[in-house]
Parts: sequence; C-alpha cells; structure tokens
Amino acid sequence: MNLSRTFAVTKRVFRDIKNDKITIGLIFIAPIFAMFVFGLAFSGNVTDVTTILVNHDQGFVLPNGENISLSDKVISNLNTSVMNIEIYGQ
Repeated sequence: MNLSRTFAVTKRVFRDIKNDKITIGLIFIAPIFAMFVFGLAFSGNVTDVTTILVNHDQGFVLPNGENISLSDKVISNLNTSVMNIEIYGQ
C-alpha cells in the first residue's frame, strides 16, 4: 500500500469519526466514567493484607562467585506496612 492511499484511508476514518457524535462521546466520556468508577471502587487505605510467598528461586552465580537472586531483591522491596508477608519454601 502506498503512502497516498494510506493517507486517504486515514483521512476518511477521521472524517467519519468527526461526523459520528456517539463515537466522539465514547472516546472522551467512557474513559472518564471508567476512571470515576474505579476511583470509587478502589479508594481508601488498604492495610493488613496477608501475603504468602513461596520462593524456590536459586538465583544464579556470577563469575566472581557471588550468588544473585532476583526474587530476593523483589521481596525486599515489598511494602511491609501494608502486607503481612509470610515466606515459605526457603
């Protein structure tokens, strides 16, 4: 498909969207409505969430002999003021 044909199709699509008021409404109003609903549903403070972690990651050994485990780095960055973390499998 050449560039002029692509431009013509794009121009036609935007012209059709401009003339269709329902589509314009859905493009702008639907995301705002969804953000409002999710904001109401998920607002507030979340506390005391019990989280059980099973970590079987052995990590990998660098050439200098250092053992690095990506899962340990992720676990150390979890927010312990919100979650009660119980670790199994170590």
